[in-house]
Amino acid sequence: VSDDGLAQLKSLEKLHTLSLYKTSLTDRGLEHLSAMRSLREIQVGGTKVSAEGIESLQKKLPNCKITVELSPSDSPKSTAVATFPSASPWD
Repeated sequence: VSDDGLAQLKSLEKLHTLSLYKTSLTDRGLEHLSAMRSLREIQVGGTKVSAEGIESLQKKLPNCKITVELSPSDSPKSTAVATFPSASPWD
């Protein structure tokens, strides 16, 4: 999935979960997701997104839980998972 490919997902109004592992995704692609208010969970790993891009997306989608996994190739020391909690009343 590319940044431009994510733009095509905007019409999926009932999409709740999106897994974006080992894609060519960048912060530019995250901007396409910011309008998708139906998203409740996004999983990201092995991409080129930045912490700033994830934080910006979380502010735009406060009801969405975003999990970011750093693979060994991203961080040579270890695998880490960071979860940005949603503000959803369903959690």
